[in-house]
Amino acid sequence: MKKHWRSLTLVFALALLFTMCLPASMLAASDPLDTSEFVTLSFYLIGDPAPDYDTMMKVLNEKLKEDINANVEISWLSRGNYQELYTLLLASGEPVDAIFAGTWTQFYQEAAKGAFMDITDLVPVYMPKTYALWNDEVKQQVTLNGRIYGIPNLYFNYNQMGYIVRSDIAEEIGFTKEIMNLDDYGEFLKLVAENRPDIAGGAFASNVDGLIPYFARENGYAYFPAWPPFTMDIRTSDMICIFDHPDILDFFKKMKEWNDFNAWSKSVLSDTSQNHYREGRSASWMHNADSWVQASVANPDVEHLFYMTVPYTTRHRAMQDGQAIPASAKNPERALMMFELFFQDESYWKLLCYGVEGIHYSITEEGALNPLNTDLWAPGSYCDWGLQRVEWKLPVIGQPENTYEVWDWLASMGELNPYAIFFADFEPIRNERAAVVEVYNQYAYPLAYGFVGDVEAGYAELMQKLDEAGLRVMEAELQRQLQEYKATYNLE
Repeated sequence: MKKHWRSLTLVFALALLFTMCLPASMLAASDPLDTSEFVTLSFYLIGDPAPDYDTMMKVLNEKLKEDINANVEISWLSRGNYQELYTLLLASGEPVDAIFAGTWTQFYQEAAKGAFMDITDLVPVYMPKTYALWNDEVKQQVTLNGRIYGIPNLYFNYNQMGYIVRSDIAEEIGFTKEIMNLDDYGEFLKLVAENRPDIAGGAFASNVDGLIPYFARENGYAYFPAWPPFTMDIRTSDMICIFDHPDILDFFKKMKEWNDFNAWSKSVLSDTSQNHYREGRSASWMHNADSWVQASVANPDVEHLFYMTVPYTTRHRAMQDGQAIPASAKNPERALMMFELFFQDESYWKLLCYGVEGIHYSITEEGALNPLNTDLWAPGSYCDWGLQRVEWKLPVIGQPENTYEVWDWLASMGELNPYAIFFADFEPIRNERAAVVEVYNQYAYPLAYGFVGDVEAGYAELMQKLDEAGLRVMEAELQRQLQEYKATYNLE
């Protein structure tokens, strides 16, 4: 027995000696949190950076180098054409370590196609504190087939699209009423066209569906998913093609009248800018309450009004604004460590949302954020939506006095969305969907912006082309998936 013990001792000694001779990099490989190798992370966001974004990036990368031995290179997909570029990027195989991902960038559909990495086993290891904050509802909404593919926001916002209006122009043109519906908004646009032809009435663009989503919402279909031309009412679980609505022809005729009085530019179908209102080139903007606050901060010399015309709001899904790790990522572990810092270290969060203290902002004695130069950095404007920690948000000098009242009001009208994780699987109708979207772009946009002289003939042609493209096949499949979802979650 003693001889056997000596043999084991010799074995352990030799093993220890061998281990001591191993390179440090090989030893570290067994440590999942090893950061001995410096890496550069590729991160894609949507929109445009601040004019002085590089100043922030220098500070950010200094901190990342110290904390996780990495830096990050951020690339941008313009809001003007992100839809096609986003899908192409994910399909290209280009190594990307992290990317903004939301319901409006087709998160669930892209995940189903395999565009994102399964991070189920990685998140608890590399983002443990953030993962601990995900409740069961959040976990369900970032999961597909039992696996996690997304990094969600840490708070729920509310569907709150409305009309943002410059009060100085409204007063100048004699528009005194509140905007309660499309007709009220049309009256505003007409007065702008008649009295201020030097400025656009609204911030319309070719990549915005005109007023179709607003028509849908005001007719009860407040949930307008990202699969045009279909929409649904979460209260009744009815899904329809919006062009089947009995009032749609009258809507298109109205849009023709609005085009005739120059409610928007004659070149709107080729304009992809998303910055008309923020740059002072339009008198109104169809967007949400957050954009209303941002516009107020960026242009504090003007009072900005916000009107929401739908009868209820819905709580956004956890992945309304979030992040994902593409399947092509070379450094997924380090990217998750970076996100852990963004969500857990307030100094990182302030950099991404507010810029560099002393250069882009200061904090008053009362604890309010004072933007020092919104031309260089406008707080909350640079795709930080998927990184929000609402408990860290500061009141901003220049924001409307009734900001918190409006947010509370929107929340008070909130209704549960039982379809929060319902998404369309387009694979069975891939060809039909591609054809329908092509018809939608070619024939619906001109009708939506009133460029079709004979509206009835144009509408008939639109429906004929949609039917030929496979609209009803697409509709039947979406209804089948919806019924399956309802049965799974006992929503009958």
